[in-house]
Amino acid sequence: MRRLLFAPQGAKLAVYAWAEGSDCQVESFLLDRSPPDRKRITRQLEGLAYAWPEPLRNRQKCKKLRANLYEVKAGQVRVLFFVDGAKIVATNAFLKKQDRTPRTEIERALRIRSLWAGSSGGNT
Repeated sequence: MRRLLFAPQGAKLAVYAWAEGSDCQVESFLLDRSPPDRKRITRQLEGLAYAWPEPLRNRQKCKKLRANLYEVKAGQVRVLFFVDGAKIVATNAFLKKQDRTPRTEIERALRIRSLWAGSSGGNT
């Protein structure tokens, strides 16, 4: 399932988050952050929506982890996502406390991307 997080007017892409039933891990995680953290990561996601794929040039804010799997960062907050047509699909969000992105988070994102591709919502 997917849940629209936001679609900035005039942006190239809309930002969705993966939801399993009524549970959307990305949305819940962001709502649990402090207002400044939430604002920073939301601003990063909006920047992706307007300027994709330009943000990939700034590895301090956004980096490629695997084929069509990316990480956007703001402080310690990380959101993993992939791009499907005109959609950014956020798969999971977490606090990163080490240099490497945890393998479990990458595996979760890859599983969700696979589910997305097999659902009617995805054509990745």
